[in-house]
Amino acid sequence: MKSILITTGATITFKSLIQIILSPQFLNNLIRLKINKLIIQYGHEIKNSINLSESFFNETINKYDLINLFNLEIEETPIGDDDDEGIRLFKNSDIEILAFSYSSNINKYIENVDLIISHAGTGSIIDCLHLNKPLIVIVNDKLMDNHQLEIAQQFTKLNYCIYYPIKELEQYVNNNDNNKDSRFWNQLNQLINGELQLNKLPQTDGSIIETIICEELEK
Repeated sequence: MKSILITTGATITFKSLIQIILSPQFLNNLIRLKINKLIIQYGHEIKNSINLSESFFNETINKYDLINLFNLEIEETPIGDDDDEGIRLFKNSDIEILAFSYSSNINKYIENVDLIISHAGTGSIIDCLHLNKPLIVIVNDKLMDNHQLEIAQQFTKLNYCIYYPIKELEQYVNNNDNNKDSRFWNQLNQLINGELQLNKLPQTDGSIIETIICEELEK
């Protein structure tokens, strides 16, 4: 069983990324590549005691009519633990989708998947690299004064990960009839099958990471 974890961040709902990963095109391509398990951390943006991230996640599922389109069974309370909030399981014979708002122990998911697609928060990038997992970073280039792009570019330059601006990912996933042959899907397939190798982050005192971050923040 091949598995992917997608993290979208906690405090601000990464709407465009959620829309992409829940699109029928995206899910069908995962199934085509025989990726049988998708884990999604969709966010924990709270306003007036309402989880806006969860609301948007649910709205997107309904917009695409995923339950009917993929004939998904739903478990509202799958077996989990107290680390996870809003956990649900959607599954059919081809794919299992485990979704949750937030986990205080995200490393337990990172450790047990074959590949991670992550938002460009520095902490999330570092968590994945420390656990030596193949990593694709998605940068929200719609943010202003965004140092995430520069940091993701530098990690990619050193071959620790691969990054995509969200606008580029939108084109590959949603606007191309032949998107299954796009650079994104080819690289994802090569990474998860071990055909494309990234460098492992040295288990040092963190000086490499500190240097990258400081250099980019000072620009």
